[in-house]
Amino acid sequence: MTVNRKKLLDNVLWFAGSLVIAIIVWFIATIEADPIEQASYRNVPISVLIDDGMIITDQVRQSATVVVRAQQSVLDILELDDITVQVDLRGQTAGTYTEALDVSITRPATADTRPAQITVTIEQEIARQVPVEVDVTQPPVTFTADPPERDIFQAEVSGAPSAVNSVSQVVARVDLSAQQVAETVEQTVNLIALTAEGTLVSNVTIDPASIVVSVDVSQRDDVSILTIRPDILYTTLPDNFVFDDIDYEPTTVIINAPPDVLASLGDTIDTEPISLEGRTDDFTITVGLDLPDEEGLLVLSETSTVEVEIFIEEDTSTLPLENVPVNIIGIPEDSDLSATVNPLTLSVFLTGPASIVDALDSEDVVAIVDVSSLEPDTYTLTPQISISQGQVSLPASDITLLPSQVTVTISDPQPEATQTPEATPESTETESGN
Repeated sequence: MTVNRKKLLDNVLWFAGSLVIAIIVWFIATIEADPIEQASYRNVPISVLIDDGMIITDQVRQSATVVVRAQQSVLDILELDDITVQVDLRGQTAGTYTEALDVSITRPATADTRPAQITVTIEQEIARQVPVEVDVTQPPVTFTADPPERDIFQAEVSGAPSAVNSVSQVVARVDLSAQQVAETVEQTVNLIALTAEGTLVSNVTIDPASIVVSVDVSQRDDVSILTIRPDILYTTLPDNFVFDDIDYEPTTVIINAPPDVLASLGDTIDTEPISLEGRTDDFTITVGLDLPDEEGLLVLSETSTVEVEIFIEEDTSTLPLENVPVNIIGIPEDSDLSATVNPLTLSVFLTGPASIVDALDSEDVVAIVDVSSLEPDTYTLTPQISISQGQVSLPASDITLLPSQVTVTISDPQPEATQTPEATPESTETESGN
């Protein structure tokens, strides 16, 4: 019996040892095939659990970074929704608490958070009824708005005591400033909470959050917007000058008057007459409106005067000149060079202000070709027009030449050839002796 027990014990020990070794080998193989890795998950929301009737009034951090350690196969399928970070303040009274963050993961893993703790302030929520006021931005001056109608006159404001107690009124704002037709305007308007100084209180809840406001908008029969028309006396413009353009401000005026007076005015109103006598250049003038002397007529605009800018140009004229001579300049006096031009005269057409052009004649205009620095050769050149009357000048775009170019030949006289007489051999007479 003793021997059998000994053998049985030995077998058990060998089996246990083999099992341990097998487990170790399996664990090592598993770790090598699926190693433990680490990954960071940013911006994981922090949930703060509080009792009903309590509210969070200050929370330093809204999210945390979670560092997760798990096998690679777990990290491969781990998503942000699998991670929960929270602070449990249930059962706590109003106050400020610094608590450690509790992280839980739906898959096998361990985790830490950064930061490890946050500070949260909670308060007991209160609520009170506050009057609802409707603030209407009035329509354009030609319309009028009746008092607004609504079915809600009070709203419940809830939140932290400090915020709720600062609320003086709840306001629904209706903007009719862009209204262009007479009609009943019905809008669903969000409510906002304001302090007595008109500052917005944002960290409260308003119930209801919005109300329906109805406003009747009608056309006024005692107010009209008239188009302004400058009354320019064009016939007073000096000779040889033309009206070019006009700009003025304002272009409309708002008139308040009895309906019959407005009907007599129509839709336009003239300025006081603007004379152009002696005006030969652009100018700006301020004039009044030519308003009728009617009782009860008022100008509702900021000003009843108009600033008018008038642009005036001198009339143009074209002068045709025939047989204008072409002069060549630029040949030094001590030079042997000579130049010829073809043709000798041109037709010239001058276009410009009438006061300048009409005072010229053919004797005042000459065409010039400058050949300075040119070598002997034949050239095709464009003449320049010179006007001899003082400082008078015209841009090249206002001068037309026919033909537009001339041919100039510059010559250098060759030295005259000297003829050398041919040598004549002398006759030699030979004497013969007797």
